[in-house]
Amino acid sequence: MLLLTAVAQLDYAEVSLALGVPPGTVGSRLTRARRAVRAALGGDDPTRIDEGKP
Repeated sequence: MLLLTAVAQLDYAEVSLALGVPPGTVGSRLTRARRAVRAALGGDDPTRIDEGKP
């Protein structure tokens, strides 16, 4: 699901249709996947831009 939204740029409804799961399931699984990726990166959010902050 993470790749379908990030790389293929599908929205939740499109991912839901493609995988045959409810849209709510897409949202909850994406939340878990993003949390796991952040944890694997040491807790950092790779999408956050901190301009001028140490």
